[in-house]
Amino acid sequence: MVIAGDTDNNRYIKSTVYNRGSEATTVNNVGLEGFLNKKDRAKNRPSFSAIISHDNSSYSIPYRIEVGGEFSSMCIQNDDLIKKSNEMDLYFAIYHSFSDTPTLLRINPIKIK
Repeated sequence: MVIAGDTDNNRYIKSTVYNRGSEATTVNNVGLEGFLNKKDRAKNRPSFSAIISHDNSSYSIPYRIEVGGEFSSMCIQNDDLIKKSNEMDLYFAIYHSFSDTPTLLRINPIKIK
């Protein structure tokens, strides 16, 4: 049997954002931010930060989310990301048009089975 398309053996971490507001918003960028302690998190001073590329995604950046709409982002779950998720509080950082600071979505520590 021939399978069309690419096969991908990677594991991914995915976030989905829903617009529950009364106006459309635009996602300008998506990244990862890691904080070593609650003090750094309160002051928005990450020890680690990265931008997630959306070059080959169905959700290209910038992406307009209509009221009731959604936006998804994924990144490959590699060894470095697994290590960071266990050493610090790791978050998806969603940069959007209704805030000067990103909305942070917590990534739980990744356990290897």
